[in-house]
Amino acid sequence: MGKYSGRKKKEYTDTDRVMAKWRDGKITAAAAMKELGMSKSTFYRRVRECM
Repeated sequence: MGKYSGRKKKEYTDTDRVMAKWRDGKITAAAAMKELGMSKSTFYRRVRECM
């Protein structure tokens, strides 16, 4: 038995590609969130994790 660590993160397939477009200024953050199908808080949490 191990320690419960919460729910597993949902996998998004094109996260790296879409975030690269967002960082390059090709799309807005709102467009990136819509393309990935994630909420604003999830998007910015993933941005912090990738830094």
